[in-house]
Amino acid sequence: MWMPSFDATGMPTFVNPMQMVPMAWNQGQEEEQLAEKLPAGDKTADRDVRRLGSFFGIDQQTLERLDEFLERRKDSRERDLAKLYEILETARNPSRLLMAKLDEMEDGQFVTNFKRDENIDRLCEQYKLNEAARCRLVELRVRRKSTQEEDHARLQGHLQLCSDPSYTAVSLVKKVTQGRLSEVPDLTAAEALLQHLDQTAARKLRDVVEKRATTEDLTAVLAQIKQVFDVAFSPSVTFMKVVDTYLAGGLLDANAIEVIRLESKQQARAVERQKKAQKKKEKLEKKQKKAKKSSSSSGSSSDSSSSESSGKKKKKKAKKVKKKGKTKKSKKDKKGK
Repeated sequence: MWMPSFDATGMPTFVNPMQMVPMAWNQGQEEEQLAEKLPAGDKTADRDVRRLGSFFGIDQQTLERLDEFLERRKDSRERDLAKLYEILETARNPSRLLMAKLDEMEDGQFVTNFKRDENIDRLCEQYKLNEAARCRLVELRVRRKSTQEEDHARLQGHLQLCSDPSYTAVSLVKKVTQGRLSEVPDLTAAEALLQHLDQTAARKLRDVVEKRATTEDLTAVLAQIKQVFDVAFSPSVTFMKVVDTYLAGGLLDANAIEVIRLESKQQARAVERQKKAQKKKEKLEKKQKKAKKSSSSSGSSSDSSSSESSGKKKKKKAKKVKKKGKTKKSKKDKKGK
């Protein structure tokens, strides 16, 4: 059982509750730096535990105890931390409340059911996000309560373009909460470029936006990608050839863009020649088909007229035979008389 610390006079020490209220502004990077500097006695506390402690101003002794409990609860560790963010969000004295919750963990009575949040539920259902992603979204909501709507709108743009929404959600939220990103990268500036790309290339462009958002030169990167698309014969194919340069933190030089322009001209000419050859082939096939049809038509009319002529001859012959028969009959009748 945890015991409170005492000062030199033998009185228990307490933390000023006003100092424990988390700041409303984004303090991700400052918390990360502070978490790195926090002493941890005989062992180093988990990184996520230190960030929680820094955000809520938890005393070191309590943090160490939390770290020990989470080591024993590895299967529910992520959910435990997310639930603690939710519980401590409104606490007047986070350290004292956290100690009470640790006692519940020890007694097996700690409940990790999250509060209902329609925004988080909608994202998780729409993109089939896993448990780890949901837990990170709960942490993001607590840390950035005033920007939740904007954060979710931007996250949705990223989740629409990725092959693994859960991984992408966890990655982006961690970068924001750890201070590596000041906010969820905005894809709005890349929307016009995305319209030129197929699904595979569009996903790569999303990767570039996430990667370069941390280097503060995203505007320059997107401007050059637009320049490349303006001269490229096939933006998707061309982008896939050069995307590694952007992901590695570089930009294309003027010579590389000129090469793309010249290659695109050659491709355009080759396609134009191919189209002309195809049109010529179709025209010839159409002409041959027409000639064949005309020949077939004249042959059938010739056969028809021949059959008609043959039919007339047969009728004429039949009439003669009939007439001849009548003549013979009349002669016989005369002889009989």
